Amino acid sequence: MASPSRLLLIRHAQSPHNLDARLVSATATGLTPLGARQAEWLAAHVAGTWRLDALYASTMDRARRTAEVVAARTGLAVRLVDDLREWDFGDCEGLTTEEIEARYPGQLTVRPARDDLTWGWPGGETRAVFYARARRAFGDLARRHPEQTVAVVSHNGLLTSFLAQAIDGVTWTHPQHDFGHCALAEVEVDDGAVRLVRRVDCAGVD
Repeated sequence: MASPSRLLLIRHAQSPHNLDARLVSATATGLTPLGARQAEWLAAHVAGTWRLDALYASTMDRARRTAEVVAARTGLAVRLVDDLREWDFGDCEGLTTEEIEARYPGQLTVRPARDDLTWGWPGGETRAVFYARARRAFGDLARRHPEQTVAVVSHNGLLTSFLAQAIDGVTWTHPQHDFGHCALAEVEVDDGAVRLVRRVDCAGVD
């Protein structure tokens, strides 16, 4: 019997936008000094715990830079996948919450029904499109790497959306799966079924 694929789902290290009050998805910001230390911790932990067969990352700057630190430790090349990027905030990219509310009244203050998949960001992605992309991204990687161990550096929104759908069978439990910076979830994917093996937080890095 074939062994399942093993995916290490990793959130990127801290970047300057995480310290800012602006909604930032695609904007390139690099990593903070703390983020650089988090990435080094992550790389050492991953290299010392698993034997990786492949390393993937979102095309977004903060995920790519985090993955490059892992690559330096493991000797693997980083393969960039556009489907692993964060939610597309569209016209709200780079805006503060106050600016978003001024331009799009109710966007943040009127809470949509938890199962309303038509809700989305003006000029960006709806929930339906974003959730489908999360399923597609990780499903493709599991099919591409049967019986292998693959590290995937992505974003909190995409990672939590995938886990909510794969483990809980719904989308609205995603906050229960939140990732800290450089935290990871090890999952096994067997013929489409996903099993959470363990969670690891980036502890003791300051």
